[in-house]
Amino acid sequence: MIATRRKLLVSILEVLAVVLVLLDLVVYFGVLSPLKDRVQSEQKRHSESSASLAPEQSRVALLARYASELPTADTQVHEFLKKHVPSRQRGYSTATGLVSKLTEGSGVQLTGIGYKLEPAHKNPLEWLRLDVSVEGGFKSLLDFAHGLESADAFVVIRSFTLDLGEGPGLNLRLGADLYMTP
Repeated sequence: MIATRRKLLVSILEVLAVVLVLLDLVVYFGVLSPLKDRVQSEQKRHSESSASLAPEQSRVALLARYASELPTADTQVHEFLKKHVPSRQRGYSTATGLVSKLTEGSGVQLTGIGYKLEPAHKNPLEWLRLDVSVEGGFKSLLDFAHGLESADAFVVIRSFTLDLGEGPGLNLRLGADLYMTP
């Protein structure tokens, strides 16, 4: 009797072991395998999103640095304007010296000069409008204009008019902007 009970118990345990193995296989293929695929796809999506997030994080860090430096930049701009942008007197002096040097060097005669300081605008540097009238030979007038345009000062010629002069030469009316640089 003990042998039959033992055989019965062994056969029940064998059946139970087979059922447990089959249950493990069902759980593995029915639950764990699809979950493993989902986890892998989520990990891939996470790595892709973190890769696309890295440039944005560096941009945010750069903008934060700019924002932290912004209060000092305003004081630095005011300090630059105070120390380096020339005064009106210096601008007129520079323009007068430049025009007289060029009239002497090119052999033309100065017949008129006018200045106009531009009012305040968004540009931090001021500029001085020059209206110059000179008289002389054609080559001398071109030398004067070329000397003004290629001077060490930052000059932009905006108008250039040649007329017959009162004498044997020509009359040049020239409009230019002298930017007062630091």
